[in-house]
Amino acid sequence: MKTKLLTILLFAINLSIYSQNITESKTITLPGLKCANISPDNTMIMIGKTNGTIEVYSLETGTKKYGIKLQTDEINSITYNKNGQYFLSASTDNSTMIWKCADGKLLKSIKKQPSSVWTSAISANNKYIASGLENGAIKIWEASTVKEYRILYGHSQRVFEIAFTSDSKYLVSCSKDNTIKIWDYAQNLCINTLKGHENEVRSISISPDDKIIASASKDNTIKLWNLQTGAEINSLRGHTWWITSVSFSPDAKYMISSSSREIILWDTESGNILQKVQAHKDVDNVNVRFSRDGKYIISYDKNCAKIWTTGLIFSTLNDNKKEK
Repeated sequence: MKTKLLTILLFAINLSIYSQNITESKTITLPGLKCANISPDNTMIMIGKTNGTIEVYSLETGTKKYGIKLQTDEINSITYNKNGQYFLSASTDNSTMIWKCADGKLLKSIKKQPSSVWTSAISANNKYIASGLENGAIKIWEASTVKEYRILYGHSQRVFEIAFTSDSKYLVSCSKDNTIKIWDYAQNLCINTLKGHENEVRSISISPDDKIIASASKDNTIKLWNLQTGAEINSLRGHTWWITSVSFSPDAKYMISSSSREIILWDTESGNILQKVQAHKDVDNVNVRFSRDGKYIISYDKNCAKIWTTGLIFSTLNDNKKEK
């Protein structure tokens, strides 16, 4: 009985602490918003719009720094390279473009892909760029030359999100076909297909140590998977509507996820909900992710982007190595 009471007390204390930590600090109202991301150095907010425009704002002041428009249709995702010097934009106009973060200068463009591009990513070693397509294929290019390197076939429907592992050896993808796939892309080989979701998988996140994959699905669950074996570790329920995104904190101790109007902060190990916030008015287009260092969270719907301070302190893999 004492043990149970102590557990309940500790959880209550934990919950009260975290309910005070995530605090909304800034809102940028921008109708036609499709995607958004915070630059790795926490200085800029990149926003992609439904008309193909990218607008860049100061994270500190919320003022617009610059805007660019070369893509002609929706910007579906914005992702950065490891050091944050440049970013990728993926568009429904079948293109992926690479831009310099500082001034929005176009560095390279990959056009005339077979179908709409829903997601793009660059490997941590900066050697490869990947795009997930509407037709289920994943195309990979050599980053320095944008020469086609591999085409990965396996998904039968739209690829919603892709991510390289931190060692750049593998690529993970999720799809409208309800599956997650792990690829040895150098060998042009799918080494595992993760099945368990009962509806389309909208988002994935890989823990920084490359041990766990988190997946968010339209079946209202988040699942955790062992990346090496493909075994399901846990299945989390807390959202009452389909889940649009999931993101690990820098030390993977926490996850943030989004659904209809709300975002949830999770304890990864226990699967407990630490905080639930009614963050937006939009019903089905809310997305969320941690900043690279975990100090901020960005959430957005089709009309606005919000910046939240987390108040959380993280120990990263690099910090742990220094301590040793």
